[in-house]
Amino acid sequence: MTITVNQVEYDETKFNDLLKNYLVLRQEIQTNRIRLIAELEKIDVLTGYYDNKITEELKNTEEGKNLPASNAAVNTAENVAN
Repeated sequence: MTITVNQVEYDETKFNDLLKNYLVLRQEIQTNRIRLIAELEKIDVLTGYYDNKITEELKNTEEGKNLPASNAAVNTAENVAN
C-alpha cells in the first residue's frame, strides 16, 4: 500500500515499526481533533439555547424586567460564574 507524505508517495510495506506507529498515532490525533471540533460546535449550540432560556425566564421575573433583553443572559452567566 502506498502512502503520501509531503506530496511524495511511499511504499508503506517498507516502513519500520516505529514509523508505522508514528503514522497511526498521527491519524488518531487527527481523528480526536475532528471529534473535539464537533463537540465544541455542540457546546456552542447548547450555550445559545440556554442563553435564550435564561433570557426568557428573566423576562418573567421582576428583576429581569429591569434588564435589557440582550444583557439578561450575559449578566446571569456572569453571576453564576462568580
